Parts: sequence; C-alpha cells; structure tokens
Amino acid sequence: MAASSAPATAATQPSEPRLIGTWYLVSYELQNGDGGTLHPLGRHPQGQIMYDKAGNMSCHLLNPDPPARPTDASNGAAYEARISYDRYSSYYGPYEVDLATRTVHHHVVGSLMPGWAGTDRPPPSGPV
Repeated sequence: MAASSAPATAATQPSEPRLIGTWYLVSYELQNGDGGTLHPLGRHPQGQIMYDKAGNMSCHLLNPDPPARPTDASNGAAYEARISYDRYSSYYGPYEVDLATRTVHHHVVGSLMPGWAGTDRPPPSGPV
C-alpha cells in the first residue's frame, strides 16, 4: 500500500482552525415533503468526519443496527452485498471553508457512491 499527500493550495487551505479534528455523528435525520422525519441510517447511526490542516477530509456513516437476518458479505451473495451497501457510506477529498456564508464544501475525489466522485457535497451537518 502506498499513500501520498497532495500539496495544499489556497483553494484547499482551511480557514477555520476550529474545524480541524475528528467529529462524531450525533444524529442523522431528514424531513420528507409532508414534514415527517426519516432515519436513512436507522435510529442509532454512527459516523465521523475528519478534517486535517492540509485541507483534506474523510467522511464515514454507518447504520449499526443489525439487518433482519444475519449476513456474511464475504460469500458475494447479492442480498448481503446490498445490505452492506445500504448500511454504509463514505467519501473523501479536499474541503474548503467559506466564512462569509459559514459553510463547508467537500470536493469528493472518491466515494462508495461512484457518481459522487468529482462532485461537491455539503457535509451531513449544519453551518460552521
């Protein structure tokens, strides 16, 4: 395994030192059109976002609640692969902080969701 760190540029330099570190998910809820609350990661979600000084971030989200039946994704069964995919999400890349709008911008380089690579995602949180 090899790893490298891309050189930081002005675009990827974080401008808010209080953001740097590891942040743990407390809750994850979405509001649907009728005002109801959805829990896409179950009632007890787990996760973390890590921000470093060089402007890199990594986000991991998990529904830790066990599925309806025991699974073993190592056998490659479509059901087990789907359950694993539905319960976990992750992505990484550089980030920027916009202090004027109090927002964080994630620039996705790689993700479990292939369509997210090369896009900008808001973090799963509120304003900075």
